[in-house]
Amino acid sequence: TSKPRKCADTGRGSRDVFSRRRPRGLTRRDRRESLHNIHSLMLEDLRFIQRFRVALSDVDMLRHVNNAAYVRWLETIRSEYFAEVLLGEIASKEGIIMAKLSIDYVMPLQYRERVAVGCKVSRVGSKSFDFTYEVWSEDRNARSAHAVTTVVTMNYETGKTIPVPEAWRAAIAKYEIAIMPL
Repeated sequence: TSKPRKCADTGRGSRDVFSRRRPRGLTRRDRRESLHNIHSLMLEDLRFIQRFRVALSDVDMLRHVNNAAYVRWLETIRSEYFAEVLLGEIASKEGIIMAKLSIDYVMPLQYRERVAVGCKVSRVGSKSFDFTYEVWSEDRNARSAHAVTTVVTMNYETGKTIPVPEAWRAAIAKYEIAIMPL
């Protein structure tokens, strides 16, 4: 067997010749603290916001909001956005299906805490678009979670993907302050 090669940048050995070390950046704590301090995203960048108090049914045996509640909150605001901004009907032949969900949990929420969940469409592609979400504790004036979902536009009758309808593109462009380039 051969000896592990030393990495030139760190001088530490690697497990094998093919492994690569990730560049060292921010620690988890640094990332969490930097996300924790970005309050302007909630107030300035997100126009579509729902406010409520944490219900008892959203709290688990560890006495904080269960992760499944966050997913349900995101689904609710995404559905409301679809109905109010895109003027989509839940029973129409064209709709959206979630293809990807990513949530970064920053701080736990407690029972009866005042919460604000905001969302915006942050990317529009040819057959899909992304929603970006922020979940905030209004009692503590702090971010609880950040999430992104990718939804695919579908024709429910054929079961096939379709291009994002022009009417939806126009509605998103009219409603949102800024859309990231395609």
